[in-house]
Amino acid sequence: MLCVIININIRYDDGHAIVGTVDGSRCWGNDIKEKIYKIEWSPDSNVILFAPLNSNIIVFHSSGYQIGEIEISKELKNVKLAALTWWNNVFSEGMFSTNLKHLCLAWVNGWVHLYDDHQDQNPIKLKSEFIEIINVEWNPQGDVLAVGGTYLDQGENKYSVNFYNCNLGLIKILKVIKLNNIILGSKSY
Repeated sequence: MLCVIININIRYDDGHAIVGTVDGSRCWGNDIKEKIYKIEWSPDSNVILFAPLNSNIIVFHSSGYQIGEIEISKELKNVKLAALTWWNNVFSEGMFSTNLKHLCLAWVNGWVHLYDDHQDQNPIKLKSEFIEIINVEWNPQGDVLAVGGTYLDQGENKYSVNFYNCNLGLIKILKVIKLNNIILGSKSY
C-alpha cells in the first residue's frame, strides 16, 4: 500500500499561516505581518507564495523559512490580485526546465504578469482590455492561459474569456453573457 503525504496550507485573517499534512500533523507555522489573501504552492511543492495586499509576494520554502520576494511595482501594490496560479503539471510532465513561463499573477485592474518561477526578474507583462479580471486558468498542457473578465463596450459592461499563449500573445476572444469562473480541461479524440 502506497501512502502519500499531502501538505496543506491554512492561512488566518490575522496573518498566521500553518503548513501541515492532511492527516493533521503540523509541519510549521509562521506569523506574516500583512493580511494574506492568496496562497499558491509551486508545482514541486518546495515553495509557497503568499500574496498580501500592499506588499510584494512573499516566498517561503516548504520547510518554513522565507527565501525571497517577488517584487511588485508600486502601481500594483494597492491593487487586489485576481489570480496567483502556477501551471501545476510543469514538474509532473518531466519538464523541469522549460522556456515557457508558467507562473501567473493577474490583478483585478487588468494587468497580467507571467514568470518562469518565483526567481524570475523579467516577467512578461500585459495590460489587458479588462476593467476587471474575474479568473485565470491554465489549460492542462500549460501552453494556453485563459483570462476572464469584464470589459467596456460602448459604455456597457460585457464579459469575455481571452486565450493567450505563454508569451501573452492573444489567441482567441470568447464573448460570454456572464462569467463567474473558468475551468479548462482536455480530451483526446
